[in-house]
Amino acid sequence: MTMMFGLMALRQLLTLLKVKESWTISITAQPTELPGLIVSILAILVVVSLGHLIHQEIEAREELRKREQYSRNILDSLFILAGLMTPDGILIEANKTALEIAGLKREDVLGKPFEEAYWWSYSESVKQQLRDAIRRAGKGETVRYDVAVRVGKDRFITIDFCLQPLFDEMGKVIYLVPSAMDITKRIRLEAETAKQMKVEKAISRVLLEAKVAERTKELAQANIQLKEIDRLKSEFLATMSHELRTPLNSIIGFTGIILQGIAGEINEEQRKQLSMIYESAKHLLSLINDILDLSRIESGKMEVSMERFKIQDVVSEVSQSLSPMISQKNLRLIIEIPDETPEIYSDRKKVLQILLNLVNNAVKFTEKGEIRIKCKFDKDNLEVCVSDTGVGIKEESMKYLFEAFRQVDGTARRRYEGAGLGLHLCRKLVTLLGGKMWAESEYGKGSSFTFTLPLKPREREQSEKKDIGSRG
Repeated sequence: MTMMFGLMALRQLLTLLKVKESWTISITAQPTELPGLIVSILAILVVVSLGHLIHQEIEAREELRKREQYSRNILDSLFILAGLMTPDGILIEANKTALEIAGLKREDVLGKPFEEAYWWSYSESVKQQLRDAIRRAGKGETVRYDVAVRVGKDRFITIDFCLQPLFDEMGKVIYLVPSAMDITKRIRLEAETAKQMKVEKAISRVLLEAKVAERTKELAQANIQLKEIDRLKSEFLATMSHELRTPLNSIIGFTGIILQGIAGEINEEQRKQLSMIYESAKHLLSLINDILDLSRIESGKMEVSMERFKIQDVVSEVSQSLSPMISQKNLRLIIEIPDETPEIYSDRKKVLQILLNLVNNAVKFTEKGEIRIKCKFDKDNLEVCVSDTGVGIKEESMKYLFEAFRQVDGTARRRYEGAGLGLHLCRKLVTLLGGKMWAESEYGKGSSFTFTLPLKPREREQSEKKDIGSRG
């Protein structure tokens, strides 16, 4: 451009030299020609200016070459594959790493569409993927994905490819910068690591299974031993309970005879002492019966006699049996049973035992107020709730409520007699009859114990009875 302006200026000077009129001036009204010296000076100035401009042009070109070389050196120093292309995908620069991996020279690839510059390295599907990436990047989007390319006749590599747009100050895309990193080794390493982890996991699983099998065997043996110990315990309790009941029944029987005066008259002090013996013996017999029932349930020898009966009759029997205790403490017994309550199919004796135990407990721990027996039902179950206004149970003690041989309070409440078997046995009996049992309480305000019983026999029980009948 500078040279062009210089040539135009020289041509204009020569034109002026040919046109004489252009060189005349008027001095004291006499035309005089401009001296040749001035013309020479002007020519020299033009030539000097032209030379200066040419020199500036040369320096500018050299500076541009140095900058291009510097940029190329930067690109070549990168260990990743990098380059530069126009927004429509024409490759205008490629770094040394990319050329070495492809085995090409710059002149082989520059000026070509990017997807064709390394045409031998890409399959047609990869080319289409590159065209789509160029189109998206040309619209200002940064595109990145992994792609497999061939870098020789039989060698393939996987590259992490990125195509990023460069914008001018107006936000227009002026260049696209492709870059890629060879991640073949990383992927291979990840695959080998995953394979190794899989092998280690398989080995670990085998070892774990062997350990689990060994532990399972140990647990099975321990379970057999525990079952044997439990069987021996149950047999011991049953035997001892049976052996204790015989003399205890004799004590109760003979004490009753003496209290009735059949063996002769007794004074008041003797009656008082014998009455204490009689009540204590009956209490001991009750505990022995509970232990015997518990051992039978745990050993699977508890017999169940199923029959149809009304819960109203059982509640009435409980009320009559505990009426003296309730009256003695001036408590109110409230019974709420809907008239339409249906019959239930269960073991009447065991239901009576459960209800007697619960109401007896309610009376024992209630000093004033009331005892309430409430029944309700749905299509499947009968629900019976025994509640009181007694001392209640602390929240932290509720978890121990149904444990055997444990009272919820071993200090202040020890004034209430009992071995801690009643509630445990009640829950066992309810479960045996196919129901559930739970408790709710507020300390200082009272407690409620609720259990459910099936209205009808379970299908499994019916089928079992049918099988027993067929075998008989």
